Amino acid sequence: MSLSFVGVLVLAGTTSLDGIVNAQARWWFVLPQFVGCIIYVITAVAETNRAPFDLVEAETELVAGFHTEYSGLRFGFVFHRRVRQHAHGVRASQRCSSSADGTRRCT
Repeated sequence: MSLSFVGVLVLAGTTSLDGIVNAQARWWFVLPQFVGCIIYVITAVAETNRAPFDLVEAETELVAGFHTEYSGLRFGFVFHRRVRQHAHGVRASQRCSSSADGTRRCT
């Protein structure tokens, strides 16, 4: 996942996120780094345990089985893991948008 950012860092010439976004004033880095962007999206989906990479769940849990099997504190731990996976997906999409198309620029 981090190797897909190397091309962006080379094109920007800096590791600062503001520098990367400002370096995309002329053209977005998704155009010359299209393969790197695709690799990043695939690895981000795989890391957040989304389909087709969601092998963490068992076959019996596909019908919300973890909601019925756990109660109280154990459900809190399971649900916290789910919320953390969604938050990781949001962070991954934020990183992709700021490094590939420069949408974090607020000018």
